[in-house]
Amino acid sequence: AGEGPPSAAAAGDGGADAGMPGGRRRDTTLWEMFAPPLHIMHQAGGFRGARAVAKDSRRWLLVNLQSDSDFACHALNRDVWKDELVTSLVQEGFVFWQEMNLSQEGTTYVERYGIQTFPHIGILDPRTARLMWSREGWTQENPMTAQQFAEIAADFCSAHSFDRPPAAPRHPPSGTAGEAARAVNRSKRPIHELSEEEQ
Repeated sequence: AGEGPPSAAAAGDGGADAGMPGGRRRDTTLWEMFAPPLHIMHQAGGFRGARAVAKDSRRWLLVNLQSDSDFACHALNRDVWKDELVTSLVQEGFVFWQEMNLSQEGTTYVERYGIQTFPHIGILDPRTARLMWSREGWTQENPMTAQQFAEIAADFCSAHSFDRPPAAPRHPPSGTAGEAARAVNRSKRPIHELSEEEQ
């Protein structure tokens, strides 16, 4: 779902080979370096399709939302998602959905989960769409590394299990007063903490 890697100039190359015989070859190399990680991406059905597959296969839904203008997003494709250990962890424990922030589905995700900066990585429970872990807005000066993400992914999978039911919202007693209390409670909680039924 990504819109493509940065140009040679954006990648720090300066575009010195543009217009020269080797320029096209250099552009191809850059494309391959920064291209979306198609080998681990779920590509059918958008967010709902990825969530359905994750739920059916009892794997966590891993989301990466990117901004095409932020080089740190492209660097994720080059430095993290193509790392062999990260690839293995993602394929074993997650269904991976990557999208651009300005696409229709990307905008919907941003609004639903209150995303402020990019890159954004989130881990969701596909049974409830609850955002269980997230990190966003780092820079190339202080990047997310493959080792850091591998540790995060491994720790998350160790700490959470589909053998346990998803965390249920805490409802007040039923009845008119209870319904009113639930409405107040929903208004005070971020949307990503609500179940689909509450939303």
